[in-house]
Amino acid sequence: MTPQISIILRSRNDAAYVRATLASIERQSIQGFELLGVDNDSTDGTASHVRIASDRFLNVPAGRYNPGPVLNRAIRAARGRILVFINCDATPQGHDWLADLVRPLRDSRAVATFGRQMPRPDATPLVEFDYARAFGDGTEHARWHHFFSLANAAVLREVWARHPFDERLRYSEDVEWSYWCRQNGLPIHYVPAARAMHSHNYTVRESWRRHFGEGEADAAIFGYSPARDGFARRLVGRWAASLARDAKHLSSRRMLNWLPKSLAVRTTERLAEFVGFRKGLRNERALHATG
Repeated sequence: MTPQISIILRSRNDAAYVRATLASIERQSIQGFELLGVDNDSTDGTASHVRIASDRFLNVPAGRYNPGPVLNRAIRAARGRILVFINCDATPQGHDWLADLVRPLRDSRAVATFGRQMPRPDATPLVEFDYARAFGDGTEHARWHHFFSLANAAVLREVWARHPFDERLRYSEDVEWSYWCRQNGLPIHYVPAARAMHSHNYTVRESWRRHFGEGEADAAIFGYSPARDGFARRLVGRWAASLARDAKHLSSRRMLNWLPKSLAVRTTERLAEFVGFRKGLRNERALHATG
């Protein structure tokens, strides 16, 4: 019998989390799904655990991971109508994670869902604050220009077939896909009850690389808006706002000793986003000029 749900589990050197994540998936109240493991050439034993647990297994060679092509390949190999995505280092919480995540796809007009991500116990105060803002009950991110995360999400295959993941982007392929849905009036539901534990304490270099890549992708996805993307608003305004939020939050928790760290972290993030965005704009202009 063809499974209705395919869970696509992406992994890369996740030995610290793989056993807990696989055990949680195995204990879900919904059964009868297929598990498709997609490993990016792990060297720490992760791949062997994922391979054994998976109904199907795909290996992506080192240096060959580009999210759009990898996701599209995995979806073509999957058989379910509902495609569930979970990162190996995003451990589902509770037996009803899967049931909660897919319920809106069965009971409403939603074409995709994404669940709550909870910071791990070792998360820094700044990371905890970021996750509370980005996820939580959803009221904060509802005010943002756009927000979605595929680290803990579900998608209808027929909608993906209309618009596969963009294979040009090296970051934010999930944002591009979900923004296309939004632009075409296709509802996406946030499901805070579908919780997964997932967070990263990035180094300065890791933070720069990630935020630069996301800024570059923003230019391709959203284009340029003078009201939103000028130097004063995109760099200075966002930088000042993030510092002010941190100061208020850290003060409320009596952790003002974290303010110097906030200055370093937010400066790296905002500058990387801005530089990446400007590079992305140049790339888009060059593409359109030659197209």
